[in-house]
Amino acid sequence: MVRSPYPESDSGEYEELLAVPSLELDAAFVHQHRADRSGNALWLGEDPFMDDLYVRAAERAFVSCEQVVPTEDLAGFADVTHLRISRLDVTGVIEAPEAPTSPSAPDYGRDEAFQKLYATASKDDDDWAEFSRRYLEVDEATYRAHVDELAASQSGSDPATEGDR
Repeated sequence: MVRSPYPESDSGEYEELLAVPSLELDAAFVHQHRADRSGNALWLGEDPFMDDLYVRAAERAFVSCEQVVPTEDLAGFADVTHLRISRLDVTGVIEAPEAPTSPSAPDYGRDEAFQKLYATASKDDDDWAEFSRRYLEVDEATYRAHVDELAASQSGSDPATEGDR
């Protein structure tokens, strides 16, 4: 326990805080909107979450991104406050558009149907086995085809006429 050096404004008492050691991360994997080949990466959304902190804390850090761009183009996407990840902290970069199923605005929104299926499947061993077989234990093309089928079933459209995701 550690005693706060700052008194509470209303009572004047000092709060007791619990101090814990930081986690030691072997590796961090984060997804960003844009990055250069060296690992400088930027987030275009409202909240960068804590990706930059994970990257700095990890022994090795890997960045996936929507698009790898030339270093000189990074500044054109957003102001410098969005360039939160430095190449000095990054081990590797891969271009992986639409990699996360969570939103990556402005590039794309949240896939609600997939998120709901994932959350539901995670509650039952048999459902999870089926989800894993269909979406995780397959190659990229099959995964994308199954995600497109799911999206089409939610919208009533035909995935064969939709084009690529």
